[in-house]
Amino acid sequence: MLVLLDDVGFGAGSTFRGAANTPALDAVARKRLKYSGLQTTAICSPTRASLLTGHNPHATGIGAVANSSDARPGNTGIHNPQTASVAKILKNNGYSTAAFGKRHQIAYWQTSQSGPFNR
Repeated sequence: MLVLLDDVGFGAGSTFRGAANTPALDAVARKRLKYSGLQTTAICSPTRASLLTGHNPHATGIGAVANSSDARPGNTGIHNPQTASVAKILKNNGYSTAAFGKRHQIAYWQTSQSGPFNR
């Protein structure tokens, strides 16, 4: 099961006594199933990096919001080639892939109309 909540800590939902009403998760919890081995980055870019690659966001190079990246290891804003996205793996195996919408996965200093376009 994959549950992705962007910009939210695990304690925000009513299942864990938070203010946000989460009736479906509450129903699952009443049947004695609670997921407590949770990971959170609580910010969008690292959450998306983890979802896209299946890796810890610092391992991907996106350990902070993309427009606040810097030279620190894990915070460069450049995806580590060792942490290929699921889409890249599928493409390399003959599938057609595409990306739509806000990704927020590129360091601000690498975005311009003239590229680079390989990020």
